[in-house]
Amino acid sequence: MNKITATCVIRNAKQLVTLHTPGHIGPRGGKAMSELGIIEKGAIAFSGSRIVAVGETNKLLKSISITRKTKMIDATNRVI
Repeated sequence: MNKITATCVIRNAKQLVTLHTPGHIGPRGGKAMSELGIIEKGAIAFSGSRIVAVGETNKLLKSISITRKTKMIDATNRVI
């Protein structure tokens, strides 16, 4: 399996707040609009302007390809 090469990674966030709910597909409405997903020690990987991976930092870094050109941003103790 080929890994996606990330151009930018924001890593080590204390908390990464998302709108993702496991098992939910499609637009949100009503009460679901206020439900947040929180990933502790989170990270986001980008390839160009697209988000290609979201998850716990350690797992995410194993799932993508990082090169010397990949911009790494440390978000330690920050919420994103």
